[in-house]
Amino acid sequence: MACENPVSSPLLSPQADQLVVAARSGDAAAMTSLYQEYGPSILGFLIHEVRDKHLAEDLLHDTFLRLFQNRARWQPNGKLKSWLFTVAHRLALDSLRTHKRRQELEKDFDASSIMGSALPPDTDGLNDLVEQTLATLPPGYATTFHLRVAQEFTYPEIAEICGEPEGTLRSRVHHTLGLLRKRLEK
Repeated sequence: MACENPVSSPLLSPQADQLVVAARSGDAAAMTSLYQEYGPSILGFLIHEVRDKHLAEDLLHDTFLRLFQNRARWQPNGKLKSWLFTVAHRLALDSLRTHKRRQELEKDFDASSIMGSALPPDTDGLNDLVEQTLATLPPGYATTFHLRVAQEFTYPEIAEICGEPEGTLRSRVHHTLGLLRKRLEK
């Protein structure tokens, strides 16, 4: 994967710097701390991406396996969070491609197996409306929206994660917000 070069970009915090340095020397507790720090947000992102909690959990583990395998190459000046989300995003895309090929081969595929929700249940149905709206969007729109709104990445960070121009990403978020506003007005 092209964006998996963990050597180049700054970390988000001095604590993360210390954890990466400790993980480089084989400190299992440091790897566990990195997993606890970033795992929940990456899992939420992956659930949103693949719509299957069990698959998302597998992809989360694969993401951190990549971190573990590349730990010796990490420098304390890398963007760990962006790199982890980039790896997770690409693993999700690969998984979805594989899943689509499998679907084409299996005529009796049960679509309910990929259903899931990245948002907690609510009583007024707002989360359902958002999820239904996101499900109707072209590929990439929901991903961009989730990274910007739920994960609070900047547009340059999203561009790095998705490998797409910032203008395209801004347009997607703007379009998605407009569609959500229209649905909420109804």
